[in-house]
Amino acid sequence: MKFDSQFFSLFSECFPMLGTAGRVMEEKLEGTDLLVRKSGSEITGFAAVDGNTVLLVCVHPEHQGKGIGSSLLEEAEEIIRSRGYDRAVLGRSERDIFWGAVIDTMSHRFF
Repeated sequence: MKFDSQFFSLFSECFPMLGTAGRVMEEKLEGTDLLVRKSGSEITGFAAVDGNTVLLVCVHPEHQGKGIGSSLLEEAEEIIRSRGYDRAVLGRSERDIFWGAVIDTMSHRFF
């Protein structure tokens, strides 16, 4: 699945303080595994996995607290283990999505 405007819209809802451009996010996430949760045709959450790194977990604010983030992390863990890794990294890699951003106390809202 390819990062598109629907993913970017959700990313902007989850991290409004970043102001990251859609094309930058598309470049950062190119070639990653995008794990998706939907309600009907609406994306309610997604995660991006690269190698043994979970780059991003994003759940729409209206759907937080319903286990969507947990299920995305569980699926990410399965993918990482299936690749032969015995540990995972959360959020930091060469593709650093948040490079140069000042993350304040809202950063705990990943999950």
